[in-house]
Formats: sequence, structure tokens, C-alpha cells
Amino acid sequence: MLGGSEPAPPPLARSLTEPLSNEEIDGMDKFELRRALIALNLPSSGKVESLKERLRDAQRQEDEV
Repeated sequence: MLGGSEPAPPPLARSLTEPLSNEEIDGMDKFELRRALIALNLPSSGKVESLKERLRDAQRQEDEV
């Protein structure tokens, strides 16, 4: 849940129906990363590098399923 003073993150540029490439993830800002993680029902707080790694891990796990 977002705090009262934080604006909601902007929508993602593209759907998450297919995995994002490492280049796409590297190019995402904190708001885009947060939005992607929220869409995947994952924690969305932390430093940018942690968010990128969390998103990559989530996509690797999806590939394994």
C-alpha cells in the first residue's frame, strides 16, 4: 500500500505478458520498476539495483515453471 504523500507510480510502457529483457530492466527507472513489481504482487520497496534484481529473479522463476 502506498503512503498518503507518495504518488502512484506511472503505468508501464508495455505489458508484462512476456518477460522483459535485461536491457529493458536496466533502462527502467524506480517508478517503472515499482509498477512492474506491484503488477507481479512482489515487494516494491528498496534501492533501484535491488528492485532490478527482484524483477529479474521473478522472471527467472516464471521461466522455470
